[in-house]
Amino acid sequence: MRYSMELSVKDSSKRREWAKLYYNTDKKLFNLVINKTADLKRMPASLWVYASSGKYDLSHADSLEWVRDRIIPDGRQNIQSILRGAKLDEYDEFGMLRYTKGKCVQDNLYISGMGANGR
Repeated sequence: MRYSMELSVKDSSKRREWAKLYYNTDKKLFNLVINKTADLKRMPASLWVYASSGKYDLSHADSLEWVRDRIIPDGRQNIQSILRGAKLDEYDEFGMLRYTKGKCVQDNLYISGMGANGR
């Protein structure tokens, strides 16, 4: 499958690239590919859980689960206000990922390479 976007999953404290996140804008499909040469002992837990079991090239379902763990959920209270702030007409995982740059409180990871709103 051809992906239209290639994004980097980096650690903000060390600027290390841990993975690539590919996204097909037409089909709205994600594919997370974890760096096989990365040190498992230093890997953030959200990636380690897959890599420690030998999963480096994740399916769309696993990749989407990883993305959803990093973004504001669609059932969140005041979601309409959040969507307005994100300039989204409706809830969309990629739009939310772009809005938050993939940052969450669980680790120091962020997503780079998303263009104007998500560099």
